[in-house]
Amino acid sequence: TPDPPASFTSIALTDRGMVASTAEGAVWRYDGGWSRLELPERILGVAAGRADTFWVLEQRADGSHAVAQYSPKDGRLAEWVPKAEKGTPSGLTAAPELDY
Repeated sequence: TPDPPASFTSIALTDRGMVASTAEGAVWRYDGGWSRLELPERILGVAAGRADTFWVLEQRADGSHAVAQYSPKDGRLAEWVPKAEKGTPSGLTAAPELDY
């Protein structure tokens, strides 16, 4: 397992540990030890979700942004892609008690 980076740009506590994003767009998870998660897009931020899930703000290869929910066990669970006329999300918050 590679060593985690020295700093993170965002960190979220989950039911079983934490997830964190880096300036390079990677996501790391701590659950008794650090592991890098392989996600398909560049990650701009993370937030805790319900039942050990987490949300990410993604920057896709075409420059668009999306919000996605992940489970360490089940992978990608949900996705929201805003319409271009609605603007580009620049931040992310979530609640570990509800999915919304």
